[in-house]
Amino acid sequence: MPAPDAPLPTLMLDGPLTAAEARDAWHRLLKGLPAKGDVHLDGSGLTAIDGAGLQLLLAVEGAVAGRAGRLRFVGASETLCRALDLVGLDRMLAREVRP
Repeated sequence: MPAPDAPLPTLMLDGPLTAAEARDAWHRLLKGLPAKGDVHLDGSGLTAIDGAGLQLLLAVEGAVAGRAGRLRFVGASETLCRALDLVGLDRMLAREVRP
């Protein structure tokens, strides 16, 4: 178990996150998850997202929750914010990470 003051693992999303990238992104993100605990996700470099990308974010959130953790966004592009707002998933973003 990491020390209480140890930085949380941060997963990075950059470029597009669409149906074409979802499978590879899923495997890459899963490899970055710790066995237990919270995870930061930085989506500030995300340039495009579609329904498959949104589903992937929900799946990652579920995978982190299944490991007794919480997914916390530490950065979000305008594209990501708009997409989450559009489908009512803006609860995933804290106000301080909005551009």
